[in-house]
Amino acid sequence: MTSLSRPRRSRSRGYVDASDDVDGDFLERVLRIPLSYVDESESGSDGAETNESNGGVRIRLEPGADGLFGFNVRGGGGAPVLVSRVASRTRLKLQEGDQVISINGTDVDELTHEQVVQLIRNTRGPLTLVVKPNAVYAPEDPGAEEPEACFVPFYEGQSAEGDALEQSILLLGDGLASGNALKQYETLLRRLPDEPTNVSKLPNNLNKNRYRDIAPYDSTRVILKNGPTGDYINASYINMEIPNSDMVLTYIATQGPLSTTVGDFWQMVWESESSLVVMLTVLTERGRAKCHQYWPKVGNTPLKATNSLTILTISEQNHGHYVRREMTIKENTGACRNITQLQYTAWPDHGVPDDAAAFISFTQLCAELRKRRPLIPTVVDPEEVEEERELDPPMIVHCSAGVGRTGALILCETALALAARRQPLYPLDLVRHMRAQRPMCIQNASQYKFVCESIQTAYNQGLTKTSSETGSN
Repeated sequence: MTSLSRPRRSRSRGYVDASDDVDGDFLERVLRIPLSYVDESESGSDGAETNESNGGVRIRLEPGADGLFGFNVRGGGGAPVLVSRVASRTRLKLQEGDQVISINGTDVDELTHEQVVQLIRNTRGPLTLVVKPNAVYAPEDPGAEEPEACFVPFYEGQSAEGDALEQSILLLGDGLASGNALKQYETLLRRLPDEPTNVSKLPNNLNKNRYRDIAPYDSTRVILKNGPTGDYINASYINMEIPNSDMVLTYIATQGPLSTTVGDFWQMVWESESSLVVMLTVLTERGRAKCHQYWPKVGNTPLKATNSLTILTISEQNHGHYVRREMTIKENTGACRNITQLQYTAWPDHGVPDDAAAFISFTQLCAELRKRRPLIPTVVDPEEVEEERELDPPMIVHCSAGVGRTGALILCETALALAARRQPLYPLDLVRHMRAQRPMCIQNASQYKFVCESIQTAYNQGLTKTSSETGSN
């Protein structure tokens, strides 16, 4: 059996990543730890005293009953470390825009944002800050928005995943209500400037791209072993790791096939060992072609996709908001595989679906149909280190461009998987991680808002519980 060549993974594990803000002013990192509304913190301050040597004020903070210090910071890595938000109910002698000079006696002027955060996380008991009041700060500047993070002392052995999930959902709701969630989304880089897309621009490959401005990174593109017209296809590997589990959600995000790339598409399906194709568009919208029909109709003769692959559609069922098709892909050697195609048909020409519940249900169906490799131990000698588990075959997802609706489904399934395992979820970080693997995932703010609201609805209606929690088998 041939298999696709998986390129090097240039991104770090997890969803936290350093990225330039839209204007390229400075680098920032946002630490994801258990959150809560900052205005619920009851942190206290024992008072402040002037430190004349540097014009700063020394402040000693006690954590509140909830373990929060009640403020957020941003900056570092060459930029001033500023207080970006202060809980409204606290008694802190802090204000938004105060510049942090030192934490527990350690100067922060040469520390990265992550190191500043770590200082706060490692604090046991009171936190001593030296701050310079009223530093220049523009809290209303949309470009300065960032995902909000409360700094919580998180001691080793402490387990608060469930609480962290609930708090992250509350924080998401707060961001949607205030509009900050969309402002934060708009600051994300649409593509990484240091990740080239040179292969897509080669003369032989230009006509294989449905849209000239949407192309896979060279580092994460799918490389065909036996492509009928070369090794290039406009498709990207996207892997979404679920913390504290052995689960990695694997995807191939790709454009809707052109009439000239149908063979490449089915070769990718065959080589990837995938058995699930998710289609998030109709063939035409407002008179414009969005995807070529790359499968034969039921009852028609098999489609000869390449010199060695034929496709047969066995059945088709219309379920209202989606169509399910069962197909077989057969190689001329006699090897064959069953393929399920799920086509979501309820996404309107413009905007987003009205029915979040239908999209959640569809996403959950996709998750259920994933083919997972059995967890077979690979250790022969008990003293040997177990080998890393091979990734599951990917779910192949496409819309027209392979970034907007495709990204929406990937974001939704990943968020549901996190919630089902009581892990906190931060959609902005997930989108950032997706865009580190394929440019422009989640193409616009309306798509991002729709998925965030769908996640919130699913959580509030108890649709994110695992089977063990619901009592089902």
